Amino acid sequence: VQTCALPISLSPGALLTAAQTHRYSPTVFLTPPWPDLFENDPERQHSYEDAVREYERLTQVYPSLGYEIAEIPKTTVERRCDWLLQQLRDRSGAECSGRAP
Repeated sequence: VQTCALPISLSPGALLTAAQTHRYSPTVFLTPPWPDLFENDPERQHSYEDAVREYERLTQVYPSLGYEIAEIPKTTVERRCDWLLQQLRDRSGAECSGRAP
C-alpha cells in the first residue's frame, strides 16, 4: 500500500491496519481534477498539478484497500447531483443499512 508523503506519526503497517479495521462504505466517490473549475483560495493552497498527483494517488490507494472508486462525471452541477443521487439509490443495499461490507 502506498502511503502519502505527509508527516504522520503512524508507521505504514499501523496505517494499513487502521484502514482495514475502520472501514467505510465500499464505494468511494471521487471528483477528478477539472482545470475549468480549479482555483486557489485560502483553504485550497495547493496547485492544480498537486491536485492531479493527489487524485492519481487516491485512485491507486483506495482500490488497494478494497474500495471501489466511482468517478463523479465532469458535467453540470445538476447532472452531477442527479448522477450521485442515482448512484446512492443503486447502492442503497448493504452500504446504507449499517451492515459491514
